[in-house]
Amino acid sequence: MNILKIIKNEDSPLTLWAKENKQLLNSRGIKMFNVMGIPGAGKTAFIEETIRQLKDRISIGVIAGQLTGAQDAEKLSGLGVPVCLIQLEQEGLLPAHLIHEALQVLCAQQTLDLIFVENIGNLCCPSDYDIGEFTKVVVVDVAAGQNLADKYPGIFKDAQVVVFSKTGLLPYVDTDLGVMKSCVNRLNSAAYICELDSLHRSGFDQWIDILSKIV
Repeated sequence: MNILKIIKNEDSPLTLWAKENKQLLNSRGIKMFNVMGIPGAGKTAFIEETIRQLKDRISIGVIAGQLTGAQDAEKLSGLGVPVCLIQLEQEGLLPAHLIHEALQVLCAQQTLDLIFVENIGNLCCPSDYDIGEFTKVVVVDVAAGQNLADKYPGIFKDAQVVVFSKTGLLPYVDTDLGVMKSCVNRLNSAAYICELDSLHRSGFDQWIDILSKIV
């Protein structure tokens, strides 16, 4: 596993770095998915199970953003895929120039088809910045509240995929999944919506089908 520890962000224009990332990815035929969601939404488990289901068919890499520690990155690296961990000194976002550095590391190791970026746990900052990704994915824990999309409309308007995670909790929480879907559809009727539970590995057929349609 590779670790990039960032002490101070550069001042380079982020939009230019995003374009550089797009060019790099397009030149190598790589699709990069920016996975966003609040802490505890299930982003790591979602990426983990997706890798398990696809790693024998395609080559996958991961860029993981964390404030401290390396637990998530270590877990993903244990699946036998290349992982680059970016450690930030404060909350916010993974800016495009740090993603570019991580891409250089991953692309130097092997030929990849797909890269997942596990963004910092946040529903505000990541949606405002382009990192050069092919697709934005928002992971929403069904226990987080059925009106979450109305509270953070920006990220849901920009997302191509909305994943309702931990659906096994629905019998135990005061959440109406229909209301959650309606909120998303009102903001972004073009977004793909899927329901899954990483713990029980249910619903991933729907997600893999969506993924195949997108790429």
